Amino acid sequence: MRHLYRVFYITLFAFIAIQLCSNLPTFAQTAYKKNKNSKVPKTQLRWISPNGKFLKVKWKTAKKWVWAKSSPDDPVESPMLRVWVQIPSVYEIIEIDGNFNHVEYNVSDSPLSKKGQTIYFDTNSLTTALIFKVKNKRGKESHYGLSVNLILNKPLTWQHPSCQELELGLSKRKGRAKYLFSALNCIDNGESIDAYIIHSADAKWHSTSMPSAKQSRQYWKMYRLRKPKKSGLKKRVLGKFHLSELHRPKQKNENWLLYVPDPKKHTDRLDFNVGVGVSYLNYKENPLNVNLKEWTTTGKVGVAYSLIPDLIDISTSLYMNMVALSSRVSPDGLPSARFFGINGRIGFKLPISMGDVQWRILTGWYLWGMLVPNNEYGIQYLSGPQIFLEMRKAQFARRTYSFYFKYAPISSSLETPNLINRELALGGGYQINSPYSKHTWMITLNFSNTTYNPSQFQNEIKLDTFSLGLQYSY
Repeated sequence: MRHLYRVFYITLFAFIAIQLCSNLPTFAQTAYKKNKNSKVPKTQLRWISPNGKFLKVKWKTAKKWVWAKSSPDDPVESPMLRVWVQIPSVYEIIEIDGNFNHVEYNVSDSPLSKKGQTIYFDTNSLTTALIFKVKNKRGKESHYGLSVNLILNKPLTWQHPSCQELELGLSKRKGRAKYLFSALNCIDNGESIDAYIIHSADAKWHSTSMPSAKQSRQYWKMYRLRKPKKSGLKKRVLGKFHLSELHRPKQKNENWLLYVPDPKKHTDRLDFNVGVGVSYLNYKENPLNVNLKEWTTTGKVGVAYSLIPDLIDISTSLYMNMVALSSRVSPDGLPSARFFGINGRIGFKLPISMGDVQWRILTGWYLWGMLVPNNEYGIQYLSGPQIFLEMRKAQFARRTYSFYFKYAPISSSLETPNLINRELALGGGYQINSPYSKHTWMITLNFSNTTYNPSQFQNEIKLDTFSLGLQYSY
């Protein structure tokens, strides 16, 4: 049994360590931070002399991803890397040339200091080259080259805040193609929505199940959609399309245009769940030498209410063994027992930023009891405070899964509980129905270990429980 404990604990802590390592924050806090699926690529800036050698130029620079128009004729903004350059006051700009999308001179609002002259340029290319032609106060001209390279591991998928307000979203589902980005921008027309799907110049469009585009240009397509009917929290796929690498069209990524309801607008604060499962119980009581090994069905019901959405909630739940499938009790002649538990908790969302992973800590009161005919052995009930740590990953367009750990010191009265007399529990759940379904079906696995050995009594109680179940939430 001790080996099983170790396996559970090692698996849980290994998962936590993997999540911590894989969700380290990126260097930029930008307008895209609400999009959990995107990670800003690393940007490499290098100054180059006219003869092609790298230079150590002390001009200050800053960079950030923004939404901006690629050209003045574009109807909507698209993702752009904006780079600010501060040119020392000893120089006067003659000309700036390169393959950027837009350049702005004499910028007053920038993250740099106000010394000298500041310009910025926007680009959405993997590689951008600029030439700064300047002259000093004596009239001597100089040329400085600047190379901007984006180091990309996988395509970026971004959506404009306007789409979030209109409850539309974009998701990359699968594929290994490498291009810079795909993006979604939206315009509210009252009864309809103009959804602009934009892609970088190094990507090629392949439509599969999209409606007819109202407008189409080289790097974007516009679809006029009816406003989706509100239907709770059920997500719906409105269309699918593929993007491939420009020079390798066989390398494609599947993307989905989705109706994504905002939980703050549609979430019912009251949530119910019911579950049923199969449990294995191993109960021991000394010095009576009682040993109960039993397979039984277990039922569970629960209700939760959100006091402050996405921050604080209260909940209660009840579980009980129902019908014994097989039972073996020693000494012979003793009846089998049923176990039950009641939880009352208040939960708080922790301010931990780990992408789609949410951490919650809950505390409250726990009551655990036994039902034995004629009270021939066991104890009627034990209770005490509890602390409950939950990790839940609800990734966009993916199935939800969660893990939890619970510690509850227990006693037979309201006296200060002994920390040695406790229940330890851990487990988790995985969603098995569609992530776009209004209701959730989850398969659950739970393990608990209860130990009770009070100094004023001789009887020592130990209980190990394994449960595999199915839970429905609505």
